[in-house]
Amino acid sequence: MPKRLAPLPWRLAMTVSPPDLDGCRHWMGYTNPQTGYGQLHVSESERARYSFTSRTVTAPVAVASVFHGRCPPQMEVLHSCDVRSCCEPKHLSWGSRSKNMREAWARGRQKSGAEHHQAR
Repeated sequence: MPKRLAPLPWRLAMTVSPPDLDGCRHWMGYTNPQTGYGQLHVSESERARYSFTSRTVTAPVAVASVFHGRCPPQMEVLHSCDVRSCCEPKHLSWGSRSKNMREAWARGRQKSGAEHHQAR
């Protein structure tokens, strides 16, 4: 018999820190070392309820789905605080890839020229 998971909102609440001075609530569960984003497993019923496409989702996507509704088509999670470990719903929103890239450039998070990882 498969292990039964606690409800997603409860699991999220138990796996984030209290707010820090900037209001960020940091993910305290497993963090993917390659991406820096927290990850968690979701049940089949949660996949259906929140329209997750995988059994493993990032913590910000899970939080945004619970607090802001399902991810609209062609959208991704945007962090207003620019902190990958942040799971504060007020800091997360759905937005387009182009908006995310524009914000990254405006905030100096996108490298260019000789600093870019593909520069020769």
